[in-house]
Order: sequence, then structure tokens, then C-alpha cells
Amino acid sequence: MSLVPGEPSEPTLVARTMRPETNPALVYLSRLGTGSRRTMRQALDAMAALMTDGRLDAAAFRWELLRYQHTQAVRARLLDSLAVATVNKHLSARGEQRNGIHR
Repeated sequence: MSLVPGEPSEPTLVARTMRPETNPALVYLSRLGTGSRRTMRQALDAMAALMTDGRLDAAAFRWELLRYQHTQAVRARLLDSLAVATVNKHLSARGEQRNGIHR
């Protein structure tokens, strides 16, 4: 079950293709060091997959459509299987990447 409202055919879950320099997730990841980039990419990919039943990865996911309630649903699902510190790391990747949209 998807955490983001809508069916796969609706715009909210349709994968987008953007140039790497305008994709918020990829811009965020490009600012990180090699080790951090790999770790945070895995975190963003895991959240995108969780929210789309594995249909999208971090680069294709439309992060700008997420709202507070979606983030809280992701947090609850992640806490079912991950330690609090790991969940916080995942969510910090989301927060930092979201901030990049406005830069």
C-alpha cells in the first residue's frame, strides 16, 4: 500500500525525469562527500520505495508533493523495522533535500 495518495497513473506517483542539476534529490546528494552520498542516497531511495511500493527511487520521486502527514506516516513505518537514530538519519536526508528545493 502506497503512503502517497493516488494511484500509479495519477500525477502524484508518475516518475519524473529532470536534468541532474535541477533535480532536488540529486543536487542535495551532489553536495555530500562520497561516503555520505552513498548512505543518504540509500536512505532517500528507501523512503521513495516505501512511499510508492517500490515503483520509484529518489531521483524519480516527486519530493515537493510530500506534506507533513506523509512524512509522519513514513516515520511510523520506518520505526517498525529500524532504530530511532536510523529513522532520524533517513528523515534528515528528506529534510535537507527538501531545503534544496528553495535554494
